[in-house]
Amino acid sequence: MGTIQDFIPARFTLSSWPSDIVAMPSAFDSIGIANLGFSNFTGAYFVATGSLQWLKEIAFDLPLIPGVSVALLSSGGITEVDFECTYSFGEFSVCLTDLSASLRIESTLLKKVELSGDEWVVAVDGTTGGPEAGEGGGRGRGRGGAPSRSRSR
Repeated sequence: MGTIQDFIPARFTLSSWPSDIVAMPSAFDSIGIANLGFSNFTGAYFVATGSLQWLKEIAFDLPLIPGVSVALLSSGGITEVDFECTYSFGEFSVCLTDLSASLRIESTLLKKVELSGDEWVVAVDGTTGGPEAGEGGGRGRGRGGAPSRSRSR
């Protein structure tokens, strides 16, 4: 596990960032790289290994899917994930091991459903006649862990 002494902010490791085209994100002060190493250098192949570190949760929206985001979770203090980057004959790949991430969906995108016989159906709002809004965060369990008769999906 890394320490704050190992942490080098990405802002300092990305010296060739095209800041004249795109401003460097402020989040790069909270993201860093440690234990960087290179091996297997040949004309068209190399491997880089190290640890990607961040100080707080990193969340970003998914393009073209409004209301859905991905969060790279933080364990408090420094969160560290080992990586291996491979460049081979024009192809680049990155492997992140033990990454803890979460897919987040805004509760306004969810609809409340109810079990009707053997089938789940969208619950109808008695006032508007439209679908009832989801409550978000539901896992289909009522109080005490018993299965509920309605769900958000």
